[in-house]
Amino acid sequence: MAAAIVGAIIAYGSGLAGLLLLLLFFLTASLLTTVGRSVGGGGPTLRPDDTGPMLWPADTGRSAAQVVANGGVASAVALLGVADLIPHAQVALAGALAAATADTWATEIGTAVAGPTRLITSWRKVRPGSSGGVSPAGTLAGLAGALFIGVSATLLFPLDRAVAHGAVIVAAGALGALVDSIAGATVEGRVGWVDNDVVNLLGTGTGAAAAWLLSRLVIP
Repeated sequence: MAAAIVGAIIAYGSGLAGLLLLLLFFLTASLLTTVGRSVGGGGPTLRPDDTGPMLWPADTGRSAAQVVANGGVASAVALLGVADLIPHAQVALAGALAAATADTWATEIGTAVAGPTRLITSWRKVRPGSSGGVSPAGTLAGLAGALFIGVSATLLFPLDRAVAHGAVIVAAGALGALVDSIAGATVEGRVGWVDNDVVNLLGTGTGAAAAWLLSRLVIP
C-alpha cells in the first residue's frame, strides 16, 4: 500500500517517466535482496557495535516505513514540481532515487560479498552489512547504482544537456549514499529517534538537494 501511494504521487507529479524510474529502484532493490539472501543466507545487518536488531530482517519484506524512507523525498519533490515551486524537479527526484539505489546496492552487494568492511568514521573493522560500514565491493556497487539511475533518468526524462544532468544525478546519488553511511556510523542507534529509516530519509534528501543545487549552479 505504501509503495502504491508513493508510486501514484510520483506518477502524478512526474508522469510515466518518474514512475518507471521509481520502479527501476524498487525492482533492483527487491532482486538484490533476494539474491543476497540466497548467497549470504539472509545474514544480519547490524549497527556499528554489532548489537541490536537487524536492519533488513531475513524473514520479512520491506516495511511501509522503509518504502517512505526511500521514496518519500522523491514523492515530495514530484509534488513541488507540479506546483512549480522548484525548478529542475525531475533532476532532484532522480537524485533522491539515485541515493536510495546507491545505498541499497551497496548494502545488499557489500553484505553478500562479505569482503573486508570498515566503519567509515573510524576505519575500524566491522561485520559486513554493519550500518556505516564500507567495503570495496559495496562502494563499487553503490557507484554502479547511482550510475544506473543517472543513465536511466537521462533516457526517461527530456532533459537539456542530458550528459551533464546525468553526471549531476550520479554525483548527487553518491553523495547521498555517503551521508547515509556517515549518519549510520555516528547517530543511528545512538540518538533515540534515529533509526535506519531516518538515516535513509536523510540520504535521499541529500541526494535530491545536491542534484537540485548542482543542476542550478553547474548547468546553465
